[in-house]
Amino acid sequence: MSTLSKITSGFLSLFMIQCMLVPNFITQTNFEGIKLDDYHVFLMRAFAILGCGLCYLWYQMDASMIKFQTIVIVLFGLAGPVYAQFYMPVKLPDHYLPFVGFTGLMAYHLFKLFEEAKGANGKKD
Repeated sequence: MSTLSKITSGFLSLFMIQCMLVPNFITQTNFEGIKLDDYHVFLMRAFAILGCGLCYLWYQMDASMIKFQTIVIVLFGLAGPVYAQFYMPVKLPDHYLPFVGFTGLMAYHLFKLFEEAKGANGKKD
């Protein structure tokens, strides 16, 4: 298990547990003027259960899965917190945690991916 996998799993788990147990709280904390109806609460809880499963698997991953991890984190980060920061009515400073946290996770994943690629290229020469 890599340290990056543990950090990613922990960060995502905090978000997933809140989506599952207190979806209205996490929505009201991060967004202005958004009210969840029963269908959105249902979807948040269902996908949070899947997310918790992913976090468990993520915790088990070793560094050999860096490509998968990087693709998922970058796509999820761009579609979620980064998109919300620029195009949705977010509450500041509360939304800085997911925005800055995910931006940091994306950057570190990309760094580790490029570091691995550089190391692999160095071994071939």
